[in-house]
Amino acid sequence: MQIRRAEAADEEALARIRRSAIRALAVPALSVEQAEKWATQVVADRFARAIREHDVWVAVEGTEIGWVEVDRDRVASLYVSPSYSRRGVGSVLLAQAETSIWSAGYVMAHLESSPNALDFYL
Repeated sequence: MQIRRAEAADEEALARIRRSAIRALAVPALSVEQAEKWATQVVADRFARAIREHDVWVAVEGTEIGWVEVDRDRVASLYVSPSYSRRGVGSVLLAQAETSIWSAGYVMAHLESSPNALDFYL
């Protein structure tokens, strides 16, 4: 697995990974209806803006399999394709986010978690 900076050509892959991860992994912490609403609720230029304004890192193993977004001292998003869930991809992406945060001079990282990811972060 390789980790690289996201580029404009990754926008659709980021969106696809986010949708599939929410649909497959957010239930049973959320209802199917809540997960579907979350998966499909995105501002039009959300991924382009993230790539342009934040540090976005993509995990690649032949194709894009996960990504993390860092906004200054905050892990803003972290999603892994369901077929790669529980295989260490999220941990590698979180470590990359922490490195990005520390390299920017911050001494503490912040994040908010959905109920389904709480155990991962703890």
